[in-house]
Amino acid sequence: MCQIKSIHEMGCKSPLSLKIEQYLFIILRKFIMRFLIIKIKIYKNLIVNYLKELFKKSSRIEDTKDSKISPLFFIKVGDIVKIRSKEQILQTLDEGNKLDGCYFMDEMRQYCGGKYKVIKRVKFFFDEAKSRMRKTRNTVLLEGLYCSGKMPFFKQRCDRSCLIFWKEGWLEKVE
Repeated sequence: MCQIKSIHEMGCKSPLSLKIEQYLFIILRKFIMRFLIIKIKIYKNLIVNYLKELFKKSSRIEDTKDSKISPLFFIKVGDIVKIRSKEQILQTLDEGNKLDGCYFMDEMRQYCGGKYKVIKRVKFFFDEAKSRMRKTRNTVLLEGLYCSGKMPFFKQRCDRSCLIFWKEGWLEKVE
């Protein structure tokens, strides 16, 4: 014969009450997760809208003599851009003829002032000199602008016909 007459005397709960507690816990957990997901979506939308407004304000290019580089204006694929004049581009370059590490080659000067379509934004490229992938910012490729392959210190031309990297600081978006 059992020493305990009911399960409540042992401090245990009935199987039915355990199932109810588990069910309530699952419902509460789902409610909390849904609440958090909704809050995250709301805050994400607020942040995205704030960033869009911030980029709209910075997209207006203002020529300032103090800075070498114009504010970012995020050129997209398919946009028509005008390459700035030689003088404007030369003001953005450092002593090594580079802007953010991107070399402005002599053959790029012939394209200054022209209007071209953006075919791709460059985020990564393969650096053959160091045999590794490199990350780049504010760099695009323009339709129909290829490297001629003429190198100043070599007798033969390169036959690869690579697209030329263009920094956004060298371009103006055509509205």
